[in-house]
Amino acid sequence: MVKKILIYLNKYRKEFKVDTCLRKAHFIAQVGAETLFKSILESGSYKYISSPEKYFSTNQLIDDTILNSLESKLSQIFKITDGNNKILIKTNAELKQIIKAQQVTADIRQLYAQRKKDRTTYLEDEILKTYSITRKNEKGEDIDLERNIVLLKRGNAFPIEFLSRFYADRNGSKGGELSREGFMFCGRGVKQLTGRGNYEAFSKFRKKYPFPDDPKGYIDFTKITDKESLKGNFELLSDEENVIYAVQSALWYFQKGNQSGTGKYTVEWADEDNVQFTTKTINGGYNGLEKRNDFTKKARGDSGFKVFQHYLQIHKNGSKEQKEKVLKQLEYLNESRVEEKVELRDDNAEQLIKRLKDKPIKKLKSKGIPIILNKETLIFKMEYVK
Repeated sequence: MVKKILIYLNKYRKEFKVDTCLRKAHFIAQVGAETLFKSILESGSYKYISSPEKYFSTNQLIDDTILNSLESKLSQIFKITDGNNKILIKTNAELKQIIKAQQVTADIRQLYAQRKKDRTTYLEDEILKTYSITRKNEKGEDIDLERNIVLLKRGNAFPIEFLSRFYADRNGSKGGELSREGFMFCGRGVKQLTGRGNYEAFSKFRKKYPFPDDPKGYIDFTKITDKESLKGNFELLSDEENVIYAVQSALWYFQKGNQSGTGKYTVEWADEDNVQFTTKTINGGYNGLEKRNDFTKKARGDSGFKVFQHYLQIHKNGSKEQKEKVLKQLEYLNESRVEEKVELRDDNAEQLIKRLKDKPIKKLKSKGIPIILNKETLIFKMEYVK
């Protein structure tokens, strides 16, 4: 799939502003952190411990929305035993009725996501509720016939249901968890474009600014063709056989996506070599900032897009104003800056500052060779000749 992606990336990158060392470095670092170029569809197979409590409460009544959303999966999540630990076979419909009637509460994360301590070890079955089966005696009093137990059992993740809840009514998606729009408009493409609003904006962008040699023309990526089977044009962004839209959506977002309250688009923050705000505009927050920062440092280096050599050449051959700008930028990169407990300082900046008074640097000329990916190390590079 990597080769397919690079074909379209190199085809479109100049026209859609992935055309300088800095832009290439930040674009590749960010989309590499999003997908590792291995999958262009968000998996939804999260561990419960990493599921955000804002959307998956650690202690909540299992309400109608949850029961309806997980209705076909209830027998995989719960089991009922009697007082002697004998399993009582129940259908999904019966489980739904029991859990609702008994007002069972649970860690909601463990219903939707993997109930694992680590990569291989599942949590033990957990007692959620003990309840009695009763009948009335001649005096109208309740008599316990038996005591049953509701248990939460070993469970895997349910990606459709998880993503439907996680993205419900966010980023332009509508209809709540049961509409399944959260899943339909989950992260897709090289950049993991998320939310109906972004799919709609990308559709409009392609209509106004057609990509060269793209014969399809306008496509409404929000169009749902079969709601029951969750099929629609949104699937085109995660089609591994034809990755053209997976790449196009990433290039659009880099240029004109979401500013996420930073006041600038991703490409503008890339021009300033600002990994903090390229991350925020791409991600909407700072999820995976450590990985994104590491990838950006690799991409800046000589094994990547030679950003520091670029700075060196500007300082060597540029105007006084350009030289001052380079020094200011290097000083910024050399500063200790911590965001979300991640140190963003790049040690290579200090080394370059010390080298600026060395002997003249022989000018290197770019051949304009396309982006090349070493998929084992996620190092991208441009080839240069003297």
